[in-house]
Amino acid sequence: MLYVLPLEPMEERYTEQWYRWFKEELEAAGEEFTYIDGEQMDTGVEVGTVLDAAGTNYWKMTQMAKVCRLFKERKVKDGDRFFTMDLWHPGLEAIPYMAELYGVHVRIFGFLHAGSYYTEDFAEPMAQWAKFFEVGWARMCEKIFVGSEYHRKLFMRSRDMEARIVVTGNPFKSSELAPYRIPVEAKKRQVIFPNRWDKEKRPAEFVYISRNMPDVHFVVTTSRRTLTNDPKLKWVAEEARKLSNVTIYEGISKAQYYRLAAESKVYLSTSIDETFGYCLVETLALGCYPVVRHGFSYCEILANDPRFFYNNLREAIERIYEGLECNETFEHLATYYDESIPRMIAAMR
Repeated sequence: MLYVLPLEPMEERYTEQWYRWFKEELEAAGEEFTYIDGEQMDTGVEVGTVLDAAGTNYWKMTQMAKVCRLFKERKVKDGDRFFTMDLWHPGLEAIPYMAELYGVHVRIFGFLHAGSYYTEDFAEPMAQWAKFFEVGWARMCEKIFVGSEYHRKLFMRSRDMEARIVVTGNPFKSSELAPYRIPVEAKKRQVIFPNRWDKEKRPAEFVYISRNMPDVHFVVTTSRRTLTNDPKLKWVAEEARKLSNVTIYEGISKAQYYRLAAESKVYLSTSIDETFGYCLVETLALGCYPVVRHGFSYCEILANDPRFFYNNLREAIERIYEGLECNETFEHLATYYDESIPRMIAAMR
């Protein structure tokens, strides 16, 4: 039996898609599996960057309460497997603890998103204590899945882990975006900036670029009710709102975001680091020309094609103008990640 510990499914985040996609792929692979859901406090992100701080911990801890009951009722058998969709999982250590005392051999797998070893992650200030949890969670896993070779090396270097890390790519299904695609000739002279309005995404640089390209229309998208609640970034948001060539869409659904991306010619990222880059892969699948800072996981996702990279903001502006004139699309770079979940399933056998 494979016991799956999914992330809480939230429409505004990718977790709702993961919840569905893993089920679909596990069924297609003929796997015997059980989802262990937690309890959701709400369905929005109130405090936190990716998931709600209290909500995700409550979900994971209520998941673990159910796992404890499985052990108590002696339903967990030799050879059973546990897979968590987020290796930052408080309480996960209870699984090997109970397995040892109940005398059953289990195998544990997890997907690693980021952590305190990653200088641009929200958890980095917690590193003094978090690093011990991260190492413990990782060492109890037979295999750890990550989205990029860049992330694998980053974690290996920072946490001195054994070579149990498997680069699978992040889960993705380009077929889910196919209905939104339009011919490249029908696209607008428009640049989309869908990245979270958080410090590691460097939104002030976006404002600089858009201010210096008054002849180009930019769209900013977010599923949040407001662009940012960070007092340090609100002034940046206000500067963006003043620009006549920038339109900001707040509180939008994934479908609305996909439509805006599909009609845009260029995707722009000003992120200072990235272990995967969902917005990049989504916009590639929707026919956008990518313009990203050189480095990080971007290099492997974009096959090191120099057309897409910039090293300074002047180059970023040049790349955007080049992208607006280009009628080539690069969906094939995104479809590689359609096999990310099957790669994980194969590695857990």
